[in-house]
Formats: sequence, structure tokens, C-alpha cells
Amino acid sequence: TRTAAQVLEEYKTKELSEFHNIKDHYTGDLLEPRAVRDGRIKELTQMVEFTVYQEIPESMRGISKVIRSDWLDAMRRNAVVRSRMIGKEFNIGKRDDVYAGTPPLIVFRSILGCAVLKGSASAPDPRLRKRQLAGYDVSVAFLHPVAKTRILMIPPKDLRKKGRLWELF
Repeated sequence: TRTAAQVLEEYKTKELSEFHNIKDHYTGDLLEPRAVRDGRIKELTQMVEFTVYQEIPESMRGISKVIRSDWLDAMRRNAVVRSRMIGKEFNIGKRDDVYAGTPPLIVFRSILGCAVLKGSASAPDPRLRKRQLAGYDVSVAFLHPVAKTRILMIPPKDLRKKGRLWELF
């Protein structure tokens, strides 16, 4: 059984040829192999830092549910690839502990429009003239919650070892 840190160290030794033909999740464009590897290493490093999982023998599965996983890779600014490991399962009930919806663009535009109108330099109230609107991309928010039930995951193909699962914390 490997520790998360050992999985990360093994991943760092992968050849760039293993990262060819990986496409941007949103555009379908081919991504630069070194950028993909770097993005995935960053994600795995955060998983080690937050103690997200431990590798266990599949024989310890018991009756626990097992979910599949995969990588979601996308190009960001400055030729940086952001890679996220995602769990994949069908929604069979409401789970407030894992939902983080992204509001539609129209909601963001509405908030931005209100901020511009209410926070403009010509606003009658001086307090409204100093307001700022900021947007943040939280990269490790999903790593903070503690699992309330036992969750087992089949790692993505490039991390999978036969007969091994990851138990998420």
C-alpha cells in the first residue's frame, strides 16, 4: 500500500509522453504535456497536504460504495493548466456536503451591473462610491470538508494500481 506522498513522488517521475493527446475539458484543444503534468502534480501535492485519502487493498472494500474518478484539465492564463481530480457518480439523493453550484453567467452579470450602478462615482451616498467587486477562484475548497460516510474511490487510470482503492477522509 502506497501513501499519498509516495503516489505523488511516483507521479513526478512520469515521462512527458504519457501526457500527450490530453485535451482541454472546455475547448477540446490539445494541451501542452509539461503543463498538464505540472497541473496534476500541483493537485496531487494539495491532496497530500490536506490528507485527502489513503490507499487500501480492494479486499478491504466491504459493502462500501465505490466511485470512479478522472482528471479534468483546463487551460488557464499564461499557459498554465489547472487540473482537478473529480469523483464521478450519479446523483441519487440530496447531498449538501458535496454541492457547490456555479451560478449562471446572467447572475454574475446582474450582480456586476448592480455594483456598477450603486457603486459609481456619481452615487449620492459617499459610502457607495468606495465599494469594490471581487471574484475569487478557490482552488482547494473541496479538500476541507471531512467525509461523514466511508467513501472509496477508484483513482484515475494514470494513478491506478491493480487491487487498490483510495479511501477518502
